[in-house]
Amino acid sequence: MATANVNFELFLRSFINEDSEKNQLHVIPREQYSDLINEVKAARSARNKTPQQKRRVRRFNVIEIGGIEKLVKATGTDDIVYFVPLEEVYGTIEATHAAIGHGGRDRLKAELGRKYANITRPMIEKFLGMCEVCAGKKTKRKRGLVTKPILHKQLNSRCQVDLVDMQSQEIQGKRFILNYQDHLTKFIQLRALSHKTAEEVAAHLKDIFLTFGAPCILHSDNGREFVNNIIKCMKIHWPELQLVNGKPRHSQSQGSIERANQDVENMLAAWLIDKKTNQWPDALPFIQFMKNRAYHAGIRMSPYEALFGMKPRVGLTTSSLTPDMLANVETEEQLEELLASSQVNEENDEENDENEPVTTSAGNTTQTQPPQLSPVTTSAGNTTQTQPPQLSPVATSAGNTTQTQPPQLSPVATSAGNTTQTQPPQLSPVTTSAGNVCQSCGADLDTTEEKPEGEHEVLCGNCATRKNIRKARSQAAAGLEQQAKKMRLHSDKTHPPAKVGDNVTIPIPDVDKPRACLRNIIGVILDKNEHELYKIGTKDGILPKRYCRSEFDVCATAFISVSEVPAEKKVTISRALF
Repeated sequence: MATANVNFELFLRSFINEDSEKNQLHVIPREQYSDLINEVKAARSARNKTPQQKRRVRRFNVIEIGGIEKLVKATGTDDIVYFVPLEEVYGTIEATHAAIGHGGRDRLKAELGRKYANITRPMIEKFLGMCEVCAGKKTKRKRGLVTKPILHKQLNSRCQVDLVDMQSQEIQGKRFILNYQDHLTKFIQLRALSHKTAEEVAAHLKDIFLTFGAPCILHSDNGREFVNNIIKCMKIHWPELQLVNGKPRHSQSQGSIERANQDVENMLAAWLIDKKTNQWPDALPFIQFMKNRAYHAGIRMSPYEALFGMKPRVGLTTSSLTPDMLANVETEEQLEELLASSQVNEENDEENDENEPVTTSAGNTTQTQPPQLSPVTTSAGNTTQTQPPQLSPVATSAGNTTQTQPPQLSPVATSAGNTTQTQPPQLSPVTTSAGNVCQSCGADLDTTEEKPEGEHEVLCGNCATRKNIRKARSQAAAGLEQQAKKMRLHSDKTHPPAKVGDNVTIPIPDVDKPRACLRNIIGVILDKNEHELYKIGTKDGILPKRYCRSEFDVCATAFISVSEVPAEKKVTISRALF
């Protein structure tokens, strides 16, 4: 691990000698980090700032918490985003990578981007290439697209259930993992099973349904009979439950939960290696949380955010405080003292900002005035005067003279010739609030509760949470639709849609292929259903299953026509070979 850290630092230092445009202060050695902190502090306290000091103030800020000074991004919001010194980049990425279950590049970048400003994609890619666990779990990408994607816009519209076989690693009598996933939010729940009987699966699903609600459609790749048995077992103890069994689709349409299974297996393997244990049933709650808090490219957020409308929390670990600040915090009193020191530093910064001078110009003379409010400039001929501001002024024009009048209401401008006159405005309706009342449910609000900046609605906590959840799920549905369009676009480039009558070659599975036999059989497309699954016929009969577009290749030459296929005869691939 020490060697990896050294090699990683050498890789980062190679950026320092390159163009400044390429580096852009993403790689900051320890000595430069300390110098930047001093420069930012000096720039914020300076009365007449140089251009470089102005750039430093716009980009950086310095906070001191518990006696530790940190360089942070000047975001203008309550979020604290840190700059990490070069010597700490490897440890920061390593800790975050382990926390999300050795997730891939996009997940790691999204997780780091919430808290750190200068950890870039090349750094992440270099780190992943040095991770031994990630190197062991790489797989080849599947070629081609799945069938028509499943899209839903409401929670619990469709949920999918699948089993992961762990019989080769039986622990505590547990042999399987139940993976239950909501199709919209991608939120998963994991349970350890002793057997894959419908009775045991139904018992765990009942516990999930009674907590999160039951779906309208329950889908499984294990077949309709399996789902029917689960529903029958659940109705014994829950007669009013009504579930619809999802219609059979090709296995690739189950791709979402299959990918979730793969993520769970990879995260579980990484967790067992990190913890040096083989007790995988004990790890499932942690893997479930890792998976649900990880960024999902399809819905463009984490499943946790899509379900609850807020980011997941892990105590103070996910707060804006860094680990070295929290090292000695054990009680609430110590935490309050730490936060109080942070507030004092912020107040000092605000006082420095208030003391910034305001420069005004009259003729060729420049004067510095104490800052009060943004001044209002009036013009008469070639003379410029600065007046104390009152409110947003209303300008009227007569000839070449411009005058500033005290504003009353939003004026209505009329024009006659070259003269512009301001008429008393027609009163626009103004929304007023009688007391602090929620505009959605009418509940009384806490008078001490501050309204978020830029928020036009006055909502109570419950209504604001519901609004955030609706917004998150709407964004998740839009993300899935966009993902489906990208999948289709990519698929059409590599596997253009086939037409009825096209000749195709279908690879023969190894289990059915004799040694003295060609690798493919030739067929013709008979029809295509709404899920874009193709029915294919041969000279000996119609193949029993339907094929997705990625399972065959279109021939440039026609060897067989639709009329040559026996309409009433069905034949397997092994029979069609001879």
